[in-house]
Parts: sequence; C-alpha cells; structure tokens
Amino acid sequence: MDCLSLLFSGALVIIGALGVGFAIKTLRAIERQAKANEDQLTEIQQSAEKTDRMILLTAQQAENGRIATEAAKQSAEAAKASADAVINSERAWVMVDIEWDKTMGGIIHSSAGKGQSIGLATTLICTNHGSLPAWITMRKIQVEITSSLASLPDLESPQFSNSYIPLASRQKHESPWHLTGKGWPESGQEIFIYGVVQYSDVFGSDRETWFGYLAAQNRELIRIPQHAYNKHT
Repeated sequence: MDCLSLLFSGALVIIGALGVGFAIKTLRAIERQAKANEDQLTEIQQSAEKTDRMILLTAQQAENGRIATEAAKQSAEAAKASADAVINSERAWVMVDIEWDKTMGGIIHSSAGKGQSIGLATTLICTNHGSLPAWITMRKIQVEITSSLASLPDLESPQFSNSYIPLASRQKHESPWHLTGKGWPESGQEIFIYGVVQYSDVFGSDRETWFGYLAAQNRELIRIPQHAYNKHT
C-alpha cells in the first residue's frame, strides 16, 4: 500500500509539474500574443498618424494650389483688363448721329397707295472718334410710330445698306437717308427713328453702335435716352 501510495503521489507530482509547465507555456504564448497585439496596435496608430499627416499635407497642397490658381486667374484678368484698356484707348469708335436733310429735311405725309405712310428726309452721320481706322459693313434704320417705345430696339423691317465704307481716324461720313414708315401718328403717338451701324477695326472685331431719335412735329430730333438705343461695343 505504501508503494502504491508513493506511486500515485509521484504520478500526481509529475502531472502537476506537467500542468505547471503547460500553464507557463500557455502564459508565455499569451504574453507573446499580447505583445504582438500591442505592437500591431502601435503600428496601426503610427499608420493612422501618418495618414492624418498625409491628409493634412494634401489639404495644404490643395489649398496652396487653389490660392495659386486664384492668383493666376486674377493675374490673367488683370492682364486682360490692361490689354482691353490699351485696345480701347487706341481702337476705332464709330458714333452715329441723325440730322434732317439740309435741302429737303422734314416729315412728309402721304396717303397714296395702300393707306397712309410717312416719309422722313434725313442724313446719317458716322464719325470715327478713335485713333485707328474703321470699316463700316452694315447700316440698318427703322421708322416706328407708337405711343410706347419698347425697352429694347426691335428691327423687324429696317431699311439697310451693306455698303463697305472705310473711315480713317477722326473722319466723318454723311449719307442721305430717305426713310419711310407705315401709318401716320395719331393722338398720343410719336415718330421714332432708330437703328444700328456695324463695323470692324484693325483688331478684327465685329463692333456695333446703336442710335435712336424722336422726330418731333416741330422738326426737332431728340435723342432717345434709353441705354439700349445708345449702346456700343
């Protein structure tokens, strides 16, 4: 019995030793895994910090790019404005006036043909106020009898001429225009003359000058004040 007891006790000691050894091995494995997890977490944190720095750097670069682009845009706009200012100071500027024809100017009333009509003997004057020459390519004029002039000119059926007319700097060109219109002004209505002159210059641009007048019954020609009837490009 003593031998058997000793044998069991020895077996228990061996089993206990093996259990302790396994426990120590397992503990060390857990420690290694914990250390690996800690290292991995540190790497993730470092990677996240690096990513944050890269995002911040990218954002700063994008902002710097935006600022540079805006500066370049402003510089380009300033350069264009400067170039436009130089061009406008040197280019042709054709202004347009209308006067009554000196020999037969006035308003003529006619009832012949298909109802009443009106005739106006005028002179169209185009003057180049610029420093460089211009070339007139088109002239359009319309007579309208109305009690309320539209805010924008509407050339539905104008009289026109596409004669090519060169204009040197400060040169004036006068041409007679015998205008006609349908009807005759009734109570509250007025006679209006308006149109556009199109021209080009040495910069190759297609430009135009609008003009408009009220033909008063006392033979006075009065400029229409609205900008649309006095604009130029």
